[in-house]
Amino acid sequence: MIYALIIGFITAIVSFTFNLIVNQLIFAILTLNDYFFNALYFPVLGGILLGLMNKYFITKNRAFEVVAIEAEIVNIEEHILEVKSVLLKMLASIISLCFGFSLGKQGTVVYLGGAIGSYIGYHGKKSPEEIKTMIGCGVAGMISGIFGMPILGIVFVSEVILKKRKIRRTVLISITSMVTFIISHFILKAETFITLFNKKDLILDFNLYHLLILGIFTGVIALLYTTSIKKTPKKYLKKYPLMTPIIASLIITVVGINMKWIYSMHFDSLKFLYFEEQVSFLLIFLLIKILITGVSYNFGGYGGVFLPGIVMGVVLGKIFFLLTGYGNISSSMILAIAGVFAGFSGGPITGIILGFSLSGYNFLLLLPLSIVCFIAYFIVKKSKIGFIY
Repeated sequence: MIYALIIGFITAIVSFTFNLIVNQLIFAILTLNDYFFNALYFPVLGGILLGLMNKYFITKNRAFEVVAIEAEIVNIEEHILEVKSVLLKMLASIISLCFGFSLGKQGTVVYLGGAIGSYIGYHGKKSPEEIKTMIGCGVAGMISGIFGMPILGIVFVSEVILKKRKIRRTVLISITSMVTFIISHFILKAETFITLFNKKDLILDFNLYHLLILGIFTGVIALLYTTSIKKTPKKYLKKYPLMTPIIASLIITVVGINMKWIYSMHFDSLKFLYFEEQVSFLLIFLLIKILITGVSYNFGGYGGVFLPGIVMGVVLGKIFFLLTGYGNISSSMILAIAGVFAGFSGGPITGIILGFSLSGYNFLLLLPLSIVCFIAYFIVKKSKIGFIY
């Protein structure tokens, strides 16, 4: 009980501080870049920095985000998330985020939460099962803090991270998640993750045919996204750790010359995509986003795949609304976000909770969310690619 409270307090402070620092750094770097370089080729500098880090500092275990946490849990007798390795990867993640790599800070924060729980568990000489619980507490706390969704953190850890559900463990993880949420959003006044959706005006004009089609679309996009992340070859990073991140940055730069939103999504690109009306542009954006996220993730960048997945859901939902006129923009986007997440993460319940939270806990959306999320989940599950997590 005590360590669940302590981890909740720590994750609240760390998630708030990290989010604030990264936002300010990104803003400062983009501002300087816009002033001096016109925001066309600044990712190359980030690629050079990442190349140097991968060649001289992060030379062995380059696993990051949820994948690294899962590796820690599988090898629970060994402390993989060591302080030095975590700090180096956090610095590499900040560089990746600040210089336009197509990755998200949310995955970085989740990784840090798992590392905090792991550190407390190992240095407190706890049993392997207790360490797993502490890792779960850290991850749930960070999700609660960065997203403002305590239920999402609890369900994500139980379904995707730990998979085995135990009553005591779930209670402790729930305590951490709620403590983090209370401190972050009532005391520290942390910003809300997504504020695009007008939750009071959601149009719930459901049609089974439309839901089936949207479920298939989200499953296909999730499958393409999973393929991009898992099948983009990592051998080049192992063989050429200096040059591979630079190549990734050049690819991102070439794309960004004509589509700056592709790497400035940390600020207002979600709003831009929300109001974009050209289906052809949105479709091109979606496909390119899938490609460069795979390149960013496997060619030496450090960050999460959650936020790019959210962006893909936003775009797909807007495309679906423009083509069908189903519901309204917000309801279509929420359903698409949840479906894409359920597909690439392998967590259909978590996808439902994500959409439910984004809707302002609108119970009328639960059935449509369930239909879309489980269709997307089974499409990816039946493929040979498998889930990202």
